[in-house]
Amino acid sequence: MDQGGELYRSKAIRDLFEKEFGYEIRVTGTGAHHQNGLVECANQTIDKAIRAMLIGAGLPVKFWPYAFRHFLRIKNSALPRQDSTESAHQKLHGEKDNFGLL
Repeated sequence: MDQGGELYRSKAIRDLFEKEFGYEIRVTGTGAHHQNGLVECANQTIDKAIRAMLIGAGLPVKFWPYAFRHFLRIKNSALPRQDSTESAHQKLHGEKDNFGLL
């Protein structure tokens, strides 16, 4: 867990992870993204996808939240996980998502 105040300094969050779910919290150094490689890799993938969508559509950065939501919908509805042939949406709802209105 990084030391950025919103999670690390929250006793409720730390108790949730440690006591409720049994995780051991290991603090990473400030600005040491390489210590949290898996999460940072996922964040970088999402960041690049959103930037590509905004640039491709010719939209300014103020549309970032909309592009983020759009990306997550596509990722959760269309792309299967590594351990399955179904998308997250398909597993949850039992049917493929309708992309007609997307």
